[in-house]
Amino acid sequence: MSTVKPRIGSGKLGAMADADRADDTVTPETTGRRKLRKPTEIRALLLDAAREVFGSKGYEAASTMEIAKTAGVAHALLFRHFGTKAELFEQAVFEPFQAAIGKVLEQWSTYGHEPHSPAVSSNDYVDLVYAFLRENSQLVAALAATPHYDDRVHDDGGDPSLSRLLDVLSQALETEARVHGWSGIDIPIAMRIAFCAMLGITVFDRWVFPGGARHPGETRIKNEMATFLASGLGGRAPVQS
Repeated sequence: MSTVKPRIGSGKLGAMADADRADDTVTPETTGRRKLRKPTEIRALLLDAAREVFGSKGYEAASTMEIAKTAGVAHALLFRHFGTKAELFEQAVFEPFQAAIGKVLEQWSTYGHEPHSPAVSSNDYVDLVYAFLRENSQLVAALAATPHYDDRVHDDGGDPSLSRLLDVLSQALETEARVHGWSGIDIPIAMRIAFCAMLGITVFDRWVFPGGARHPGETRIKNEMATFLASGLGGRAPVQS
């Protein structure tokens, strides 16, 4: 399988008017001599702060002023690095998802088009996505707190950024289906069900499983999820022509 590199097109979002731009004349909170920081350090501080603030307040309620203050960076520098609040949200929240999906594609590409067990690709998918979601709870919180962020994109006929990334995964799943001879699968829907199952099990872990010693543990959860996905995709009866 050839590796497909997911890309996030943010042209429409980057062009969005951002009311917070009007406040870009704020000076640093402290006075006197300050240690000069590299642009890469400033950018990293802003991205971390953005994930924290977007995660707690969502896109609409979060302000670029608060993000800059949390980062300890002058407000004007936020716009110098990201241009708009929408662009900051794209890069803070969706680019890590892009990187995670890239890892899945890279791993799947190692199989090529050679026959292999569905359990192999299913286990790799679950391992990588589960670990990413567990380690990036702020990103998940930011998405959960921002249910209408992409409405304005839909109005222009576009697709949400995460949906575009899942389209790339769907293309890879199509190759998997051909290798295994699967048929009758609505791949775009199946891919999103697989992703949302992983998302739900990581977000609601503490609510749906017993606590303490009775918790099933990460290994048991991932094994069952991988088996569930492989059986659901490959275990169905062939479609009658």
